[in-house]
Amino acid sequence: PAFSQSEPIPVVHVIGTGGTISGGFDPETGRPRSLSAQDLVDLVPALSERVEIEEEDFSRIGSSSMTPEIQFRLAMRVRELMSTREDLSGIVITHGTDSLEETAFLIDLLYDDPRPVVFAAAQRAPRVSDSDGPRNLENAIRAAMSLKARNMGVLVSLNEDLHAARYVTKSHSFAVESFKSGKKGMVGSVDNGS
Repeated sequence: PAFSQSEPIPVVHVIGTGGTISGGFDPETGRPRSLSAQDLVDLVPALSERVEIEEEDFSRIGSSSMTPEIQFRLAMRVRELMSTREDLSGIVITHGTDSLEETAFLIDLLYDDPRPVVFAAAQRAPRVSDSDGPRNLENAIRAAMSLKARNMGVLVSLNEDLHAARYVTKSHSFAVESFKSGKKGMVGSVDNGS
């Protein structure tokens, strides 16, 4: 829905950490290169009039290189942002799928704000024609700006599905529908932008 003149535009802070979702290419050389958080946000222009998006590059590593020390620093960065920025509607973290469930779970354990923190990832890099990354990022931003996502803890957004970080697991190495929440099921979905 469009926002009225009196309604403030939501602000979402996107933190890039690397992974397949940031697997772009250099148009000049045609060689692979890691996309920045700004590059990723540029892939979802449909939201530009509905939300103010800030970008931050926290790291640019494959998630198989994500260590507990890096995960803890990321959790502390999320806490710092939420404790100092009352204007934020939510935070989106782009992350590789190899260790996404562990990072999301740790942040969920250390996070105590009602505003959503939503992870977005991809099984197919943006440099391929059928990449799921831009759609997953757009859906994560939509969830982070939604009042309906408040008080739900840390979420994981892939394939229009929203999963609670406490229950989600990666069930397949490369299938797009690889994240599941077992018997708990997903906590929501993003459907037609809502």
